[in-house]
Amino acid sequence: MNVPVRPDPALSLGRRHFLRRALWLAIGPVLSRVGSTAAMTDPAFFGSTVDVRAHGAFGDGSHDDTAALQASVDALPAAGGTIIVPAGRYRIDAARSVRLRSHMHWRMEVGAELIAMPNRLDRSYVLLVRDVQDVEISGGRIVGERNGHLGTTGEWGHGVAILGARDVHVHDLRIDDCWGDGMAIGTIFDRGAGSGKVVAEDVTLIRVRCGGNRRQGLSITSARRVSVIDSQFIGNGGTAPGCGIDVEPGTVRMGAQDVLISGCTVSANRGSGIQVYGLLGGVSGFRLVDNTVAGNHGFGLLLVDARDGQVHRNTVDENGLAGLLVREGVRDSRIEHNTFSGNGTRLFRGSLQRIARALSGASAVHGDRNVQVLGEARSVVLQNNTMID
Repeated sequence: MNVPVRPDPALSLGRRHFLRRALWLAIGPVLSRVGSTAAMTDPAFFGSTVDVRAHGAFGDGSHDDTAALQASVDALPAAGGTIIVPAGRYRIDAARSVRLRSHMHWRMEVGAELIAMPNRLDRSYVLLVRDVQDVEISGGRIVGERNGHLGTTGEWGHGVAILGARDVHVHDLRIDDCWGDGMAIGTIFDRGAGSGKVVAEDVTLIRVRCGGNRRQGLSITSARRVSVIDSQFIGNGGTAPGCGIDVEPGTVRMGAQDVLISGCTVSANRGSGIQVYGLLGGVSGFRLVDNTVAGNHGFGLLLVDARDGQVHRNTVDENGLAGLLVREGVRDSRIEHNTFSGNGTRLFRGSLQRIARALSGASAVHGDRNVQVLGEARSVVLQNNTMID
């Protein structure tokens, strides 16, 4: 049944003290397209500048530069500033991580690469942004140690982990070949006695490319107000879920709220292209707008237990399973003006429904290769979409 849904929540941009003019010019038109009412400003960037070479970094691809890069961060004054990473190959021990601090810009110049050294850990991070605020990361490339990993277990060897942090902005960064995710945004659990869990808030990714990572391109777990703009998530997967982007809270008490994914290319991933999976904690206020989702091995778009969402003007082509699967718990959402073409490439006609019934145990199943609806979906508007076999 078609009923009105709640209007878009405003996309609050928070205190953006360090984001440059180019970043704001890029995100402004996108936010206007999806109906944000957040005020846009042009904050200035101030602070000291530290070149990592001044603290002993070699960038020659041979030396372990972890300590030198961390010393550069630690050398910033309390007011913050900019770390400059010149062109070069900087080997990083992801077991220790380079830990960023509040009020800083980590700026990698053209040709700068952070190369993760092989380890056998289940969990490690090249850059760790944990329990801090007002951080910008820009430029360069991070190369994980997927191809040289010394262990066989775990799935949390990430390029960038943003945990319990707020006002974090990442742009023009490439992340490849990590043992886990290219990037992960989520929660910290041990901030202090009695303080509880802390979610990431007000995180913006623009022109980020994540490819060839073993688990996923990007994971968003428990977080609020996350925007992913004009980015690419290509060829990720190797262990489940294997999605390009996975919005999936990991705890029943803390969900994901107000997640915008717009203008992104999500293709050739081993799992689904974009998965919004709120079975634990729930997902609310999600918006998938103007994305190209093509050639993924699983579903193009998968929605489970998510509410107050918009799926608008996406192009969803030639994915292995259905272009869109709407499962139980999806409600108060609008799916409009999308183009679905040639999906279900791994399936014979009619087999999607049989597989869907087996997966969900749902009593109500309808749809075709391009769009499937399983179980109870309440107040979901599905209209004005183009379906091409």
